[in-house]
Amino acid sequence: IQRPCCLCLMDFDHFKQVNDLCGHQAGDAVLRQGTKFTQGILRKYDSIYRYGGEEFLICLPSTPLEDAAQVVERIRAGLEALPISTPDGKSMRITASFGLVEMHPRKPVEDSIALADEAMLYAKHRGRNRVELGTPT
Repeated sequence: IQRPCCLCLMDFDHFKQVNDLCGHQAGDAVLRQGTKFTQGILRKYDSIYRYGGEEFLICLPSTPLEDAAQVVERIRAGLEALPISTPDGKSMRITASFGLVEMHPRKPVEDSIALADEAMLYAKHRGRNRVELGTPT
């Protein structure tokens, strides 16, 4: 029996501004604390990987799209409420945008990542700090 598996791309919103206005150490704090928080929401068999500068790929095996959407929404809401401690002793808030897809069992994983990327870009286009579901082609 084929079990569903979902992939999600997470991208921290306005990350370049964090680096430019607050410094790269603050940007590093966002990445470290944001991903640590995210890992704490995920189950022990879920995975998170750095995919690019401020982009992360989350793999949710044995998870149908509806359930994965609930998990990712918990991550989104939690990140929005998470105070990030910066090296200068201050605190800042961040948000992230998410593109979520259910993998097609007979298509390359790269296709699912591309769909998740499209959905994440759509989330950014629609105002950021949101989860968008990718639709298979």
